Amino acid sequence: MILLSVLLVVAGGAIGGQSGLKIALGIAVVMNGISYFFSDKIALASSGAQRVSREQVPRLYEVMERLAAKARLPMPNLYVVPEPAPNAFATSPTSFLTSETTTSSPVPSPQRLQAPSPILRPWVAGP
Repeated sequence: MILLSVLLVVAGGAIGGQSGLKIALGIAVVMNGISYFFSDKIALASSGAQRVSREQVPRLYEVMERLAAKARLPMPNLYVVPEPAPNAFATSPTSFLTSETTTSSPVPSPQRLQAPSPILRPWVAGP
């Protein structure tokens, strides 16, 4: 995002001089603000993620509650992406959302859920 912002500001300055530079800087600030505050919603919408309840995937909830308690973090909202490729992502450290893809079975095995996964890595790893 930084390189895109710099490119936008430089192009704005080259095209419109000082006025173009100011306009491009304003656009870059707005674009970065939207990306920062709405990245979770953008990622979930673009992947087609659907929020799931404890009744739908009880084993996933159990594992995530255990991981969140171990990391001393609040329980994230859980989403499932209707995609057969195995993958998981956490959208943002501030929103506490996590998403898993479906596999050949609608509920992943406990071994798969407890295997090293990127679900809590952004929150557990720290800065």
